[in-house]
Amino acid sequence: MKMTLNKRHQSGFSLLELLLVVAVGAVLILAGLGAYRLVSENNNTNQATRLLTTLKQQVQQAYQGQTSYGNGSIIDDLISMRALPSDLGVNPAGTNTVAKGPFGDVTITGAGNTFAIAFDNVPKGACVRLGQQFTPQNANDFISLVVGTTTYNQSSTDMTQATFLTSCAEQTDSNDMTWTFQ
Repeated sequence: MKMTLNKRHQSGFSLLELLLVVAVGAVLILAGLGAYRLVSENNNTNQATRLLTTLKQQVQQAYQGQTSYGNGSIIDDLISMRALPSDLGVNPAGTNTVAKGPFGDVTITGAGNTFAIAFDNVPKGACVRLGQQFTPQNANDFISLVVGTTTYNQSSTDMTQATFLTSCAEQTDSNDMTWTFQ
């Protein structure tokens, strides 16, 4: 009579195989989060570009034929004229801030024959792209652009990607940008 030894046959994964699966999963998750962040910032930048263009056109159209944009907030005027995009949230009456810009608050003020549109908390990549949106070379109604502490005006010829890379802050979401138009 032969005696056979029963060997236990284990099924499942070894510890090494499980660690490998977890490591691959972690790498895929990190790559996905990075891609999501990039796509999200690009979408916000595109939305900000459209919003800036729309607000500029709407303000100019709303005040067409008038000699002044007033002094101070013009949001209430734009609301009553239905000149703001319908998807924007607006702070209570009497403020000069649109509440739901792509990066935070958007402010619109009038000052005599000029008006200003300001975006708060713009990330560096978006700051560089938005800075090139309106320049003296491509907008004849451009007066100035202030990025942080740097001012570009009608005589500025250096409103290039390289100069905005320098003037837009390195920190995330820290750039305030204000365009002035006539």
